[in-house]
Amino acid sequence: MSTLAYFYIGADGQETMPRFEVIGEADDAVQWYADMVLMESVPAQERPGFAELLKFARKGDVLVVTSLDRLGTSSTELLTVFQVLEAKGVTVMSIR
Repeated sequence: MSTLAYFYIGADGQETMPRFEVIGEADDAVQWYADMVLMESVPAQERPGFAELLKFARKGDVLVVTSLDRLGTSSTELLTVFQVLEAKGVTVMSIR
């Protein structure tokens, strides 16, 4: 079992350090994944960092995110992401 961390870095890069700190306090993440794209324009599964996370994730892994909105911009997208993670046996832990 691995702890994975995923976060989204704003185009201006301003969110990088707070996200590292918040996720680091929640758990000792083994694998870190991030994306720096306009979220509205790219579905989660098509973002390079998130796609890499999905390739690595295994049954029993825990995915830590700062908030659920980092995984999708709509309820439909969030549902799809949760279904994909559930199928892989990955649990999601949101700090907020």
